[in-house]
Amino acid sequence: MSQGKKEIDVAWIPTAEAQIGTAQEPLLIQAFLQHRQWLREQKEAAVQTRSLEKIDQVYQNGQQPISCAAGCAACCHARVDISKHEKRLILAHLKTNPVTIDRERLAVQTQALREGTWDQLPFPARQCVFLDKSSRCSIYEARPLLCRRYFVTSDRQHCYAENWSQISRVTNPDADAFLSAVFTKFKFEALPVFLSENLDRL
Repeated sequence: MSQGKKEIDVAWIPTAEAQIGTAQEPLLIQAFLQHRQWLREQKEAAVQTRSLEKIDQVYQNGQQPISCAAGCAACCHARVDISKHEKRLILAHLKTNPVTIDRERLAVQTQALREGTWDQLPFPARQCVFLDKSSRCSIYEARPLLCRRYFVTSDRQHCYAENWSQISRVTNPDADAFLSAVFTKFKFEALPVFLSENLDRL
């Protein structure tokens, strides 16, 4: 197994993981290593800008209709990790756009993450604390990269049922290799853990 493949295997981008072992594997690994080279001299703010551009390209160049829509929040029950730069963006957003956080759910999620039992939580307990009563993101403008990249083309009901074999995502070797490189380059932390440790700043 090449070093590039090993590093991608531990990346957080699910679409990149899904492409390992397919005909696109060499292209994905080559792009990943090139992006890692570029990232060496970049600060997180510049990387965030480039990441958003890559995600927008995926959205604009997608060949199939995307099922994701406002109010569809199945993916908002997944674990989300954020970078130091994203932490700053979220805190800055909350200063001017305060939201009410379900602290009881946040405490449950934080404990599960620290104990390594996140996947054992029932679906409702994993709901992001930033979802409002209409199942819309209350920090949409400052939402993390992982939340922005989850483009599904299959029936959204499969997402709610967590029927993984029936869930199809938009794939893009270049963008997914870039985002995977970002997630292996910088230190990321689980969003609930970060929030629980910074409640006094929210």
